[in-house]
Amino acid sequence: MKAISPVTTLASFEVRSSTPMLLGGYDGCACHGSNDCEPLRSQSLKGVLRWWSRAALAGALYSRGVNGRELIKRVLEASGNLWGSTNHVSPVILRTYGSITRYSCSSISGHSRYRLTSLGHPCRRGSLCGWLRSGEVYLNVPTWENLPTSHVEHAVLSLIVLFHLGGLGKGSRRGLGSLDIRRWNNVDPSYIDPSNISSTLRRLSVTASNIVSRYPAGGSRGELPAIPAIAEDVFRLFRCKIENPVRAAVEFSRAVLRPQLSIRHGAWILGLPRRGYKAGVSRRASPIMFSAHRGVGFISAFYSSDWPNRIRHGRHIISVTDEEIERHMNAALDHILSRLNQYGIKCREVKVW
Repeated sequence: MKAISPVTTLASFEVRSSTPMLLGGYDGCACHGSNDCEPLRSQSLKGVLRWWSRAALAGALYSRGVNGRELIKRVLEASGNLWGSTNHVSPVILRTYGSITRYSCSSISGHSRYRLTSLGHPCRRGSLCGWLRSGEVYLNVPTWENLPTSHVEHAVLSLIVLFHLGGLGKGSRRGLGSLDIRRWNNVDPSYIDPSNISSTLRRLSVTASNIVSRYPAGGSRGELPAIPAIAEDVFRLFRCKIENPVRAAVEFSRAVLRPQLSIRHGAWILGLPRRGYKAGVSRRASPIMFSAHRGVGFISAFYSSDWPNRIRHGRHIISVTDEEIERHMNAALDHILSRLNQYGIKCREVKVW
C-alpha cells in the first residue's frame, strides 16, 4: 500500500476548457483512440504558473528600482524558493486530475497556430485537439512546511491570474487552451470574478512585494524591465466582450498573423522568428497575449527589453531600443484592437494601478 504524505490544501479549483487545447503526449497527439486521450498534466500547468508568478515578482522588484541582470538573478532566486529549482525542492505541490477528450479541430481550422502546428502532423485530422470537460487543480503543501502567509497567497493568486489571463498548450498566447473556473475552495470569491481582475492583480503585486522585500532596493528604474513584469507603465490589460470564445481566439490569431502596421518593419514586435526577419535568436514569444472565456476575454501586453539589439529585415537593420519597443507595441495594440472591433469584439483598457 502506498504511503500518502499528509498535506494541507491551500486552494482547489474545478476548471473547464473554454477553447480547444493543443496538448499532446510523446508524439504531440491529444488522443490516440476514442477512449485513450492525454490527462491534464501538472507539468503542463506548473510551467505556465511559474511564468505568471515570475512576472509578478519581476514587477515588484522593478518597482523598487531593480533592473538588468540583478533583476533576473533575484527573480530566479525568489521563484526557485517557491516553485523549486535545481538546488531547492518546491514547498508547494501542484496536483491535477482530469482527462482530455477528443475535440474536432474544424472550429479552429482558421487559427494561425493550429494551421502551423498541424502541417504534416500525424494528428492533423482531429486528434491534435483536446477539450477538458471537467478538471481539478489543487495547490497543497506538506503539513510540516512552515510556508509564510505571503507565499501562500502569492501561489494561489498566481494560479487564479493564470486562469484569467493565460492558457495551456500550443497557441495559448493566441487564445487556445483557456480555462474557466467553475468551482473553488479556500479562495476569496472576489478574486474569481473577472470584473475584479484589477484588484486581483494589485493584490498579486502586493504579495510579490512581500516576498522580495528582503532584497535591497535599486536606483531609478529608467529603462524597460529586463524580462516581462507586471508593474505600472510596463504592463497593459484590455477586457473584451465576446460571445463565442472559440471564434474570438480564431479572430485574434488572424489579427496578429499579417499585421498591416503603420510603422515600417514593425511586425517583429509580435514574436520571432517571423517571416522576413533575421535576429539571431531561435525564438522570442509574443509579448501580447489573449485569453478567451465565456462572455469575456483579456489582452495582456508586456513592455520589456528582452529583445535582440539588432534585427535584419531584407537590407534594413533595425536597432531595437526601448523607444522602438514602446512605439511598435503601441502600434501593434492599436492594430489588433481595430481588427477585433471590425469582427465585433469590443475591447477597452482596464486601469490596474
